[in-house]
Amino acid sequence: HSFHHYRYEPDVIKRLYGSRILRLFSAAVIDQGIISLANLALAALLIRYVGAGEYGLFVLVQVSIALLASIMDAWVNGPLSVLAPQRSEEQRDVMISGVRFSLLRFLGLLFLPCLAVPLIGSALGFIESSMVPLLVMGVIAGTIGLYREFLRSALRIRAEMNKLLLADAVYVTVLISGAVLVVNVPDPSAVKALMALAVAAATGIFFLRRALDIPKFSDAAVRKSSWREMRPLGIWAAVGAAIYWVQSQSFNYALAIRLSEVAVGHVNASRLMIMPMFQLCTGVSHLLLPSAAGWLHHEGLPSLVRRLLKFMAVLLVMDVAYLLVLWIMRDWITEDLMRAEIPHRDLLILLWATHALLGMTREMLQAALLALKRFRALAWLSLVAAVAALGAMWFGVVHLGAPGAVVGTAAGELTFLIGLIFLLMQSLRRDRAATQQADGSVRNGRQEL
Repeated sequence: HSFHHYRYEPDVIKRLYGSRILRLFSAAVIDQGIISLANLALAALLIRYVGAGEYGLFVLVQVSIALLASIMDAWVNGPLSVLAPQRSEEQRDVMISGVRFSLLRFLGLLFLPCLAVPLIGSALGFIESSMVPLLVMGVIAGTIGLYREFLRSALRIRAEMNKLLLADAVYVTVLISGAVLVVNVPDPSAVKALMALAVAAATGIFFLRRALDIPKFSDAAVRKSSWREMRPLGIWAAVGAAIYWVQSQSFNYALAIRLSEVAVGHVNASRLMIMPMFQLCTGVSHLLLPSAAGWLHHEGLPSLVRRLLKFMAVLLVMDVAYLLVLWIMRDWITEDLMRAEIPHRDLLILLWATHALLGMTREMLQAALLALKRFRALAWLSLVAAVAALGAMWFGVVHLGAPGAVVGTAAGELTFLIGLIFLLMQSLRRDRAATQQADGSVRNGRQEL
C-alpha cells in the first residue's frame, strides 16, 4: 500500500533515490580509499625494507593476477552487473548464486593445472628454479583473489556497500599486518609478500561469504540459462579486457625487457602515489554499472549520460584536490616514507596523473556503452587503443627511458577516450532518432483517431 502511495509522488521518490545513491557513492569512496591506503602502505614497506628489485618482481606477478582478474571481471562480473539488476530481487539472487556455484567449480578445476606449470617448467629447464616459489605463490594468491573479487562484485550488485566496506576493512587490516610481519622476518622477499596477500584475500572471502546472505542455488537448468544469457556479452567483454590490459599494464614488461626490474619498481613506486585516483575511479565505476543499467532501462540514454557527467565532475574535483595535496607532500612520501630515490619522479607523477584523469573520464562514459551492451564495439576500440599504446610505449622507452612507458599508456587512454566519445555520440543520435520516430507515430495515431 505504501509503495503504491509513493509511486505517484515523483519528488519524494527522487529525494529518496538520490539519498540512496549518495550513500552508495560515499561508501564506495570510503571503500576504495582504505584499499588504496593499504596498497600504498604495502608498497612503501616493500620498497623501504625489501628493495626496488624484489618489489619489481612482486609487481610483475601482481599485474599478471590483475590480467586474470580483469578477464574474469569482463567475462562474469560485467555481464552479471548489467543483467542481474533488471530482474526481481529473488531472480537476481538466484542468478548470482548459480554463477557463484559455476565459478567455484571452474576455479577448482583450473587451480591444479596452473600450479603444475611452474613445477613442470622448472623440471624441463624452461623456468629458473629460483622463480618457482614466486610463481606458485602467485597462482595461489591469484585464485583466491579471483573468488574474492566475484563476491565483492555480487555485493555491489545487491547495493550492500556497508557489508562490503566492513569485509574490505578486515581484508585491509590483515594485509597491513601481514606486510609488517613480512618486512620484520629474516630474508623478506616478494614470495612472502604474495603470501601475505593470499592470507588477506582468504580472510576477506570468509567475511564476504557471510555478508552475501543468499540461498545456494545449484540447479543446472538455471545455471545454463544464466550463462547462456551472459555469454554473448562476456565473450566480447573478455576480449576487450585482455586487450585493454595490454594497453594499460604491458609497460611493466616493456620496462623489464628494455631496462630492468629496478626500473619497474621505480615507475610503479611513482604510480603508487597516484593509485588512490585509480582505485577511486575503479570502485565508483564498478558501483555505477548496475545502477547505469537500471537508469538506462527506466529513464533512457540522455538521462543516463547526464548522471554520468555529474559523477565525472565530482570525481574530477576530488582528483584535483588529491593531486594538490600529493604535490605538496611528494618529498616526504618518497624520501621519508618510502626512503627511495626515484629518477624523473616529478615527471612520472605528472604523467601518471594525466593517465588517471583520462582513465576516469573513460570509465564514466564507458558505463553508458556497457549498459547499452555494446561490448563488441568496445573490444574493437580496445584493440585500436592497444596498438597506439604499444607503439608509443616502445618508441618512448627507447627515446625517453622510463617516463616513455607512461607516455605510451596515456596515449592509449587518449585514443580509447576519443573513440568512446564517438561511439557515445552515435548512440545518442540513434536514440534521438528513435524517440522522434516514436513521437511521430503517436501523433499520427492521434490524428487518425
